[in-house]
Amino acid sequence: KKPRAPKVLLRKEDQHIPPVGTYFQSSTMPRYTLVIGNYNYSSWSLRAWLCLKASKEEFDLVCIELYTDGYKEKTLQFSPSGRVPVVIDKTLKQESQSIWDSLSILEHVREQTNGAIDWPVETAARAHA
Repeated sequence: KKPRAPKVLLRKEDQHIPPVGTYFQSSTMPRYTLVIGNYNYSSWSLRAWLCLKASKEEFDLVCIELYTDGYKEKTLQFSPSGRVPVVIDKTLKQESQSIWDSLSILEHVREQTNGAIDWPVETAARAHA
């Protein structure tokens, strides 16, 4: 029997995906800023967005339209690697506060939120996820 991936449950109001080329700033001073690309070119960006939404952490969001004039310069403002997605954690005490790999983002948020999001316990389900 094939293991099933866990469902990520989001409230209806949390399911809205913002348009590309926009900047959303939360009303509080959130710990994270998530920088993503447009979803038709960067499914990894969507994964990082889902991770932060599922964690219930507030975050600022920057959407960059990829493969347009000046997109690389915009990306480099937030990410030394020039890649998206990138999460900037304002509490990190190192020179670079950015985490740019989607799996690293997931692991970092999982560790920092005391398991608000987590991998499945069963080995087969975890491998599938």
